[in-house]
Amino acid sequence: ELLDGGIGGLTLLPFFKGVEQVLIVDLAKTNHPVGHIFWIKNALANLPVKTNLSGQHGGDLTTLLSMLPIYLSTVPNVDLVCISASTLTHFDRSLDSRLENSVHQTCEQIQTYITNQYQIPTQIPFE
Repeated sequence: ELLDGGIGGLTLLPFFKGVEQVLIVDLAKTNHPVGHIFWIKNALANLPVKTNLSGQHGGDLTTLLSMLPIYLSTVPNVDLVCISASTLTHFDRSLDSRLENSVHQTCEQIQTYITNQYQIPTQIPFE
């Protein structure tokens, strides 16, 4: 199942119910070069420590993930794939050209992840 969570924040909690595995794709402001793709396996065990959990839109991704063990009796395994950005602007659909160049590579990595995770025998090429 594929879901565009947008800036749903904590309103996304119900979508984690009854699910065993989740892959979240997101932009992240990091010290890596713009467009750098990185994975965080088992994100709940590797959450960054934050003192302020009041995201701008009903909770940021860290807030959402930290609420899962409180909200759910059975917590899914959550992996993240993130693309580094220099700035994050809410409600702006334009992308830095360096981010656009990473989209195809990110899709290929996600396809490999899904194929390996679920042992799908063939890969479907991205166009």
